[in-house]
Amino acid sequence: MENLLGQIYCWFQSFYGQDLSYYLWGYDPGTEAYTNPNIYNLVGLITLVCSLVLVVVFYYIINHPRLCKWWSWLITLGINGVIALFVGYGIVMSKYVNGYIHDTLMYQRDADGNIISILIGESNCWGFGIANMFVAMIAFVLLSFMLKWWSSSAKHVPFL
Repeated sequence: MENLLGQIYCWFQSFYGQDLSYYLWGYDPGTEAYTNPNIYNLVGLITLVCSLVLVVVFYYIINHPRLCKWWSWLITLGINGVIALFVGYGIVMSKYVNGYIHDTLMYQRDADGNIISILIGESNCWGFGIANMFVAMIAFVLLSFMLKWWSSSAKHVPFL
């Protein structure tokens, strides 16, 4: 279970890159081992809780016949995606800006220590936010199918 969320995020690794993925798994270049905290678990749990809250809000709190339509479900799904985008981006960007990502994961250097290329940048942080958005949308759809059956008005939204 400890690696499950990380494996799900790795389906979307092409959005944010392998170097950022090493950091998110908890890789420490100093020890050459995965001894740092697994950031995937933190982001994934926040994303799952947000998705669960929005599913409960849609199916049990809003639960009004006028709003129990496929378009209102899509709007809620979109809100979930936008929240997840900024959660993923915000957490990783804060680690990036505050210097928690080790220098050897961020830059490729030559023998003199000059930077040859940047391996992790702001675009990678946005890419992880996009990956988190997709994970959140998948979680929202799955949670919708699991929890919609007990709703009094919205049990048939988005489809039977």
